[in-house]
Amino acid sequence: MMNRKKDFILLLYVIYSCLFMVIPILSIFFNSFKTRDIYGGFIDEWSLKAWIELLDFNIFRVIGRTIFISSCTTLICIIVSYFLIVYLINKPILNQYKIITILAIVIGIDPMVKIAGWMMFLGTNGVLNKLLLITDLSIQPKEFLFNQLSLILILSLNYLPFMVVSIWVSIYRMNLTLILTAKDLGANNFQIFKNIIFPLSKKGLVFGIIFVWTSNLTSFVFSEMIGGIKAFSLGKLISIQYFEISNWSLGCSLSIISCIISITFSFFSIKLLSQKKYD
Repeated sequence: MMNRKKDFILLLYVIYSCLFMVIPILSIFFNSFKTRDIYGGFIDEWSLKAWIELLDFNIFRVIGRTIFISSCTTLICIIVSYFLIVYLINKPILNQYKIITILAIVIGIDPMVKIAGWMMFLGTNGVLNKLLLITDLSIQPKEFLFNQLSLILILSLNYLPFMVVSIWVSIYRMNLTLILTAKDLGANNFQIFKNIIFPLSKKGLVFGIIFVWTSNLTSFVFSEMIGGIKAFSLGKLISIQYFEISNWSLGCSLSIISCIISITFSFFSIKLLSQKKYD
């Protein structure tokens, strides 16, 4: 009876994967080889033109910039998350639940609301510039938006709660006596982190890294409204091909490239963080 239930659940998963993942990706792949007509649609003529267009240096530059921004954002989230995790695990479990609940609520806030808030705070007429003018720290308003640095910092703050929650979920049942015992045996904070906290949190870390990195790779709303032209991203480039110039073939080929990059990075992250297993 139990085996039948497992087989049924597996069958549902296979059907779901085919309908919402495999078939759409295959459709995009085949459409990338079709020829674009004058109206922006497809004609029944196979061509490698869209894939040849990918060899353009500007496209490589956009992809490289996007990977750089995604990697910086993920690295910042990891570092800050572990500082917060070390702080959290020394608190009573009830207080941990309260903090994690607040972070979960932050995750659920609409991204457009967050973007609007940051633009109101960092804009030329925003709160930060007004404070600088009032305190005479600045003579005229400064532009804090529309550059890679502001985009990386805001993306890091946006995805930080998710990274913290992912890591915390993997270690919240950890017995604090492990840390107390390690301290009694003379272990310093770095040794406790290296030998106890980090190994036990690897599963959550892998999930958080994959989510944050791949989300940044194809995101275009933040890059467009916060980064501007100086942080032109792969996601924005794909959206332009689909919705502005109707070059669907190139958009499909770029989408496939983003899928390949995401899958490659995911497997690399899993393999790298699973070299040594801890039970």
